[in-house]
Amino acid sequence: MTAQNFYNTHAQQYSAYTKNLNMTTVYPLFLKHLTPGGTILDCGCGSGRDTLAFCKMGYNVTAMDGSEEMCKIAAEYTHHKIHHKHFCEINWVNEFDGAFYASFKHGAGERLDDLGRFYTDYSQDQVRQIFAGSGFGDLNVWISKSQDLNKPHEELVNVVCKKSCTDNAF
Repeated sequence: MTAQNFYNTHAQQYSAYTKNLNMTTVYPLFLKHLTPGGTILDCGCGSGRDTLAFCKMGYNVTAMDGSEEMCKIAAEYTHHKIHHKHFCEINWVNEFDGAFYASFKHGAGERLDDLGRFYTDYSQDQVRQIFAGSGFGDLNVWISKSQDLNKPHEELVNVVCKKSCTDNAF
């Protein structure tokens, strides 16, 4: 099953499971790099949890997700327009002060989780290599524990970086 098919099929279940995760320790690590009220691209917005939180904090948020069903759920939850786009379809240029994506899993190799979702797990060095030469500066990469209380041993690779020139696509 492709990721898109998984999220379209299990959208209600996934949304209910993720929309109440406590992200309050994660947001400040990202938001400290933005001007209050700035613009954010919420990549892979899922249930709309982060979109809604950023909007309530006064940010101008553009949200996107690759699953049509997740877009519908997020739009209903946030009362916000959600763009149905895949990462390879991002065509915004210099429109955002920051982009938020909360899903890099820490580990080595590829795997299927208990629900049948396919993951490629990354080490900190692999994430650094992905961003190398991308036009981003001030790259900060670290490991943290998942905020998901049902997965206390899951680790995430976190990345905060800044645009280093004006022609980056965001």
